[in-house]
Amino acid sequence: MSQMFLTNAEIGLILDRRQNAPDFHLNVTYRLKAIKTALAVEEWSIKTGLSLTFASFVNDFGYKDDDAEKMYESIDRIYDAAWPRE
Repeated sequence: MSQMFLTNAEIGLILDRRQNAPDFHLNVTYRLKAIKTALAVEEWSIKTGLSLTFASFVNDFGYKDDDAEKMYESIDRIYDAAWPRE
């Protein structure tokens, strides 16, 4: 088996990809959490008849994680994509 030598540019690409890999997995984890939470909020909203506001998200739905503001904004964007406003 012969040896392969990488250029500095190729090494840089590999190192960049390795460095960004954890961010990708964190983003996937967050996106899945947001989608699951949006579904739970929608089911809660149908059951209770309450609409989604930040206050209702935290106080009535009971979202307690530290990322409440970011999660609320993510859910709002998911709603916009799923139910475009006229």
